This record gives sequence, structure tokens and C-alpha cells, in this order.
Amino acid sequence: MVFLHFILHYVTSVVLIYCCCHFTRGNEEEDYKKYLKAQAYVKDFDISSDLCLPRHVHISYDNETNNMKIMWSTIEQCNNCEVSYGTNSSVMKSRSPSKHAFLTKHNKKGLQHLYMSELQNLESNTTYYYRPVCGNQPSGMFYFHVPPNNTEVADYLVFGDMGVVTQSIHEVVKEAQSGRYTAVIHAGDIAYSLFSKGGKVGDDFMDMIEPAASFVPYLTCPGNHEIEKHDTFYHYRHRFSMPNSDWPIPMDKMWYSLDIGLVHFISYSTEVFFTNNGKYIKAQKEWLLQDLEFANSRRNITPWIIAFGHRPLYCSTRIGDDCSLEYSKVRFGLERIFYESKVDILLEAHEHNYERLWPVYQGKITDFSYKNVDSPIQIITGAAGSHYGTDHFVRGDQPKWSAFRVGEPALNSYGRMLVQNRSHIWWEQRSALNHSVIDELWIIKDVGFQRSANITYVEHLPPELDLVDGLVLICVGLVVSVFCFKFVVQPIRKKRRGKNQHAPLAQDDYLEDEEEEEFSQHSYHTSLI
Repeated sequence: MVFLHFILHYVTSVVLIYCCCHFTRGNEEEDYKKYLKAQAYVKDFDISSDLCLPRHVHISYDNETNNMKIMWSTIEQCNNCEVSYGTNSSVMKSRSPSKHAFLTKHNKKGLQHLYMSELQNLESNTTYYYRPVCGNQPSGMFYFHVPPNNTEVADYLVFGDMGVVTQSIHEVVKEAQSGRYTAVIHAGDIAYSLFSKGGKVGDDFMDMIEPAASFVPYLTCPGNHEIEKHDTFYHYRHRFSMPNSDWPIPMDKMWYSLDIGLVHFISYSTEVFFTNNGKYIKAQKEWLLQDLEFANSRRNITPWIIAFGHRPLYCSTRIGDDCSLEYSKVRFGLERIFYESKVDILLEAHEHNYERLWPVYQGKITDFSYKNVDSPIQIITGAAGSHYGTDHFVRGDQPKWSAFRVGEPALNSYGRMLVQNRSHIWWEQRSALNHSVIDELWIIKDVGFQRSANITYVEHLPPELDLVDGLVLICVGLVVSVFCFKFVVQPIRKKRRGKNQHAPLAQDDYLEDEEEEEFSQHSYHTSLI
């Protein structure tokens, strides 16, 4: 019987996966054509006159929030490329020179000249206006806001897996330009892919994201769609310059950390476990341990440690991804480090859906709440939208550690994270299509709370009932109900009816009956509104 159940479950899963892949992923070429027709943020440029016009403008923090990196691209290599900036949009006297890099590999149709400029020693809690200039051709006016020193309240936009075929971009741009966000976090899988169609897809995506990433620092991590031939990550390492990193980003340092207000952020690479024969696993591990030791020594300054990477440690999507396997490479390589180093929150993507986990370690639940937890809280938000569509869940196959999950309705959604103070963080997942809130929760850590030094697990949830068990329980419940009605309720009612059948009704009894009928009618009409 168990064997037959296994075979049935296996065949059903295979059929479902095939159908999902066949029907939801569609034709990439057609999707791309639809995107080109509909995408408002992809502009037309006059190549003859715009050879030095800065495009793909985006910003990122440098080694601290008072230093900012500005990046852009041009068609030709141009002279006198710099950034003019200042606190007054009419008078921008400050100048910052730029560095240049070529982007030629897998980029025949893309812009091949990249620039990066560093703005140093900016004043905190101040808005700066800036314009990248190349060959006397300026772009913009752009601006960004330097967060206050030691700020407590900070908002973040969080998402993963956003391609050029997405319906989320308009809402992300609108949110970014609202002025409320301190950073945009893109947890891997950028554009699908930066190097596709000879770099054209990457260029189009950078045009799309510019209205958001030129106003709010854009923090990224590499995903599997950033992997190129020979595992070089060439486009990712050249198109972006991240905090505390050289540029182009070195292969052995595609990870970084940064303090923003009350949070020590860590961006790590899950791709080291799948590329270059694991050559960089050790380097990242040693860096992580050192960085986390330092972060924990400064908990009085940054009480929250939040890490983000592309592939999850766990997931309940059954399409053969690493996070669903018993012997997951990412989980084996990172889970113990994050647990023992007391990381508070893990933000992940890769699965094209939304899933929130109970705090879990080694496959077992440590808490059935999000207050003063003993292991990292993991949130998978990989549904920003691409031509691959949704990664569907199998109904009835939800592990106990999966607290909440949404498949198709979560497509084209993003996360919003509000760091309220030293003890409270608010999280919500929001649909970009209808603005509805898909999920929301408070993450609470009382000031002075210390995690247990020993691993403790809570009691497991009651075992899930299968269909047969459920039908048996329903039948038993019906039999018990009939028995109670026939042999308990009915005799009592007959006895009472015999006593009162000749007694006249009092006026109050009529009033009670009328009031009860009126209340019943009111309730009925209210339920229809």
C-alpha cells in the first residue's frame, strides 16, 4: 500500500511539473516581443547623437551610507566622464571623476562602456542632486537622500527574480520614487538574463530599473541566471558595483556587508556551491564567519542581522530545486553558520512564488511564532515576475515548517520591510497588480533577548489527516450527533413541551419572539451587504 501511494504521488508530481513547465513558461520569444511593445520604460535613442549620453544610471552605497557609488553606460568610450552633484539642483559645483570598464563578452548588441564614480563624505540626512556627464552630454536630473546617522526607522523594498517580462516594475518605480525607502534589495536573477540576446536584455532591464535604482541605492546578490559561460558572472560583476567591493567585482568577493541604521546587512552568494567546482566556497565561508563575529560584537549598535541570498535553504516547491532536496548544498554550507551566528532574518528568492517559514533548524521547527525566536526567520520572495511564470505548489504537500505560502496569486509581487526600532520589524508581501497585501507579520525581538545556547525544538504540529481519516472522522461525528439528538435532546424537549403546553404566553414572550425575528432578519440582510 505504501509503495502504491509512493508511485501515485511520484507520477502525479511528474505530470504536474510537466504541465507547469509546458503551460506557464510559454514561448520566450513571444513574451519578449510583447514586452518590447508594452514596456514604457525602454526608450528610443538616436545613436548618431547620443554616443556619449549616460544611460542605465543606478546607485549603490559604498563602504558606508555617507558614500555613494554612481554607475552608468554609454555607446562609445567618451572623455571627461564625471558626476556633478550638490544639495541644490540649480547649483551643482562638486565634481567626481569616474572609472571606466569595458563590457565586451556576450555583449555584441549591448552598451560596452561602463563608468563608476564615487561620491565621498556626504552629509547625513541630506538630499543630493546629481547628473552623470560624458563628453559634455549630461543625463538626468537625478537625486538621492543620504539616511540620517544612527537612524532607527528605515523602509526597504525587497524582491527577487525580476525579468524584463514583468508587471511589477511600474509599482516598484512608484514605490522607489515615493521617498520613503532607504534601499532596494534585488535578491538575484536579474533581467533573465543580463547577457541574453547579445546583452540587449540586460540593457533593456537597466533602462527599466533606472527610474528606481537612480533614486534609491540598489543592492544585489548573484543568482543562477547571472551565471555565464565558464562560470564567469561577467555581466553581473561589471554592470554593478556593490558596497565594500572593488569594481569590477572580483570572483572571490561576490559578497559584502553594510551597516544601515540598526541593521547589519549581509549579501552572500549561493552560487559558489554550483559553480567553479566549489572553488570559492571556502573564501566566502571564512569571510562570513569573520564578518558575523564582528557584527555580533556590535549588537548594541546594530541589533539586527539580516542576510539575503538567491537560493533558499528550504522550500516546499517540488520541481527538483536544491532547496527541496534532503541533502541541499546551500543548506549544508550555510545553515549552521547562520544559526550559530544568530542571524535574525534570511531574505531569499529563486522560487517563483512566496513562502514564509516557521523558524527552523536542521529540518525541525524551533518556534511557532516570530517573537524572540531561536533560529533565523526565512522569507522567500521570488515572485517579482518573469516570462517563466509561477513555480506552483503541490496541494496537500506542505511541510510543517512552511507557515504560509502562495503560488499563482503571488506572481508580480514584492516585499516591504520596515525596521521600526531595536525590537520590531514589520514585513509585508504586496501584489503589484491589485495592491493587496498577500502576507504581513511583526518580527519581534525584545531588547536584551539572548538566544538559547542549546538547540531546542518545539512539539510538532498534529499529523496531517489524509482523505480516508477525514471521512472516518466525519462519519463518527455524524453518528455521535444523531445519537445525542435522538436520545438526549428530544426527550428533554418533549418533557418541557408537556409542562408548558397549557400555559398562556406572557406579553414579554411575544416581544422576545418579535425582537429575535427582527434581529435574525437584520443579520441576514447584513450578511448580504
